[in-house]
Amino acid sequence: MSLISAVARATASAFGAGGAAAALAGAARHYAAVHPPLRGSHEEVLEHLGGLFTFENKVACITGAAGGVGRAAALGFAKAGADVVLADLPERSGDLAALAGQVGALGRRALAVSMDVRDRASVDAAFAEVARSHGHLDVLVANAGILGKMQPPEAVEEDNWQNVFAVNVDGVFHCVRAAYPLLKKSGRAKVVVTSSVAALHGYGPQAPYCASKGALIPLTKSLALAWAKDQINCNLVLPGATNTPFTTRILDNPQKLQYILDRIPLGRLAEPEDIVGPILFLASRAADYVTGAALVVDGGGTSRAMAQ
Repeated sequence: MSLISAVARATASAFGAGGAAAALAGAARHYAAVHPPLRGSHEEVLEHLGGLFTFENKVACITGAAGGVGRAAALGFAKAGADVVLADLPERSGDLAALAGQVGALGRRALAVSMDVRDRASVDAAFAEVARSHGHLDVLVANAGILGKMQPPEAVEEDNWQNVFAVNVDGVFHCVRAAYPLLKKSGRAKVVVTSSVAALHGYGPQAPYCASKGALIPLTKSLALAWAKDQINCNLVLPGATNTPFTTRILDNPQKLQYILDRIPLGRLAEPEDIVGPILFLASRAADYVTGAALVVDGGGTSRAMAQ
């Protein structure tokens, strides 16, 4: 008998079938049904654990899929068995077509859709295409984002501020809102929002970016609360400095690069593939009881003391 079953039985025996006992017993039955005990051979245990992370017969949509973390995530889902929807700006259609070819070579279906996340009509049209093609959605990775111009706060241009928020905040909301009916049809869906460690601390020349990524935390927690009833888990991943074209203009400066590296205990930048595992975890059955969480993936940078 598993520990949770034993506790549930003892509680039910002591307090009767009502109240906490019934809730605990119900939780035990649900857990036992979804997560059978790890018994059997080594190979059987590995098969069970693998089942927590497989995406066979699942459909995952990734925004900002044409490059960087989005591209790596799309390939990660395909390698784990998912069919993928690749969404990005119309001008990135060539990159999406090449990526779709790589997904196809892995034996999975790929649907490339044009989407400007700033434009609600564009987002609605893209998810209507997803509905026609797949009928539902199991995973949404809301990953599209921009850095904006590097400007001190007192010199931030109105267009810069508005555009960063239009992509990083409005764009995420447009996507989750449009995807909701398709996610609900799944019966057990996951939303993973790409924020940043910039959400947890400030950086003078990037005030719009930091503020926009910070806004995603209460937004995602609100989604988690609102959609728990629909079995839609909503979480965030907060990458640290990652070696992608997204950050080239910062990392190409040797002094800035060294400044960043000196503050990462693991001593290196993240590669896009370093962010894929955490995204897959939050999208998997292994994270069925994780919602409203913000998972930091930064090589230990935010764990540092203020002075060392």
